[in-house]
Amino acid sequence: MLDEKSEPLIGATINIEGTTNAVITDLEGKFTIKVLPSEKLVISYLGYKPKTITIGKNRRFDIILDPSVTEMDEVVVVGYGSQRKSDIATAVASVNIKDIVNSSSTQTLQALQGKISGVQIIPTDGSLSSGMTFRIRGVNSVTGGTQPLFVIDGVPMPTQQITNEDTETVNNPLLGLNPNDIESNLNYWNPRPIKKDNPYLTVQRKLSPQTVEDFANRLFIYQVGKNNHIGFPFRKPSQMEILNFEMRNYFAETNTNYKAFATGGDKAQSCWMANFVPFDKVTDIYLFESAIDAMSFYEINHYTKETTCAFISTGGYVTKSQIENISRIFPSDKVKWNCCYDNDASGNGFDITTAYYLKGEECKAFARTNTGDTYKTIYLSFPDGNTQTFKEDAFSSGEYLKQHGIDNVNIIKPSRYKDWNELLVYYKRFDLNLGPGMKFIPAIEKTISQLNLRGYEQLANSISSSTKELVDSLLEQANYCISAPLAESGAYTLMVDCNIFMGLDTMVPVPSNLYVIEKCTQKKISAHAINEFLKKEYINIFRDMSSSDFKNFLEKDILTYTKGAVEKNFEKVILTFGWSLKPSILKKKSFDLEHGI
Repeated sequence: MLDEKSEPLIGATINIEGTTNAVITDLEGKFTIKVLPSEKLVISYLGYKPKTITIGKNRRFDIILDPSVTEMDEVVVVGYGSQRKSDIATAVASVNIKDIVNSSSTQTLQALQGKISGVQIIPTDGSLSSGMTFRIRGVNSVTGGTQPLFVIDGVPMPTQQITNEDTETVNNPLLGLNPNDIESNLNYWNPRPIKKDNPYLTVQRKLSPQTVEDFANRLFIYQVGKNNHIGFPFRKPSQMEILNFEMRNYFAETNTNYKAFATGGDKAQSCWMANFVPFDKVTDIYLFESAIDAMSFYEINHYTKETTCAFISTGGYVTKSQIENISRIFPSDKVKWNCCYDNDASGNGFDITTAYYLKGEECKAFARTNTGDTYKTIYLSFPDGNTQTFKEDAFSSGEYLKQHGIDNVNIIKPSRYKDWNELLVYYKRFDLNLGPGMKFIPAIEKTISQLNLRGYEQLANSISSSTKELVDSLLEQANYCISAPLAESGAYTLMVDCNIFMGLDTMVPVPSNLYVIEKCTQKKISAHAINEFLKKEYINIFRDMSSSDFKNFLEKDILTYTKGAVEKNFEKVILTFGWSLKPSILKKKSFDLEHGI
């Protein structure tokens, strides 16, 4: 008995067909067996094709077995190598996107329930913002937890995002993922490479109208360097948290300081509104004033249990019926907004409201009872345990923040309340992205080229009338500029390419055109000069502008620079022109290059 290389096969099995009589080959590949001339021999050996031989009159056989080559039709890449799906020790499941989109569930995780064998997906409670318990193969685990690692478009979502020590109360990263936004199957996702000239993760995805509409009254917190801002990130999707009626620790993954925000305690840090990271102190805070109520832009509605967090309203959308145990708090309970407030001795519940803010004035905070009476005294509790008493008129949250190293508290208002020059300056530090944004980064390159003016008008018409009113006011003065060093830095390049004006209850994309005017030394630059400049290198940026609008821009619009900017003799000026809802309107604007507007 030989193999394909004429080497003896040791231990090959020779069986008389239809019987249990069998022998094996010896060290030389030889065998002896008694058979009748009418019987057949079946030879088998691991890794080789079996062979059947008819005896007849033959007494000696020279047998060569051929190797068995099986073509693999499915390979699964796992953390410890590439294996055949049939050989791996773990289960692999795939769900078709059609099964999720056609589901009646409003959340992606709920739509997966019952679709994968061995996976249990259970809401922690009956509220819309509740988390999801995601269990694989039951609740027991020999080596660790049973929560999965979510990878969305190559971006892993850390386990701590899902399963801090109190799993039942922490939202799952897939909770807000709209099934209509998923472009292909839910299977294993391969990390996509990052281009050398593009440091940002980009993914190709679609954007459903429902997602845009659902974005009302949501804000985001994220960290860039040592500053935490309210906005939408490019750099680190894993360090972003949606403020969908709650605030929790998203950055310091190894502790539970998010609980201290709602309940006080020894884990309280410096009480900054968005700073949960030890040693990464917030230096700038951006707050969006309500488009509905001019007297308040930020409210913490009463008190919540430790199992939840302090709830946040951005314009009256959150009602008291949506929040647990808000009717009354007691003197020992604390609610924090930039600082800790002790309750009055009577035990009445209260809101914390920050009053209407004007440029040049500090924003004053008042604690009031649930009956509307304003407290005469506010007890301010510091993280070190000390308590200081303030009279109502003496307390200023702005002064408190300055004492604790926060340089800027910027409150952004709708245009009908105040000059837009303030608002536009505040936007210059934001890394804003397109769309309501799930937990990863939409593709700027694909989306911005498709979202022309007509597409934007359709988008604006699809959202609610109150939001559209805000959008209209936002876009009335969409023209602004920022200084060249900011625009040239890698962290803000895409922000210039795609302006997004974020109102308190909406974020809307504004297609924009970017161009550079070099060696600007004159007070007025004529349209003819701009035209000549654009013909050389930058004419393609106006691809979304109609020919008539482009002609009007070149013939009628003159960019006037302030005296201060010209005296400084800027060699490079970067301007960004946004659209209004009417394509024929491209407003003129004066630009102060030193201060932004």
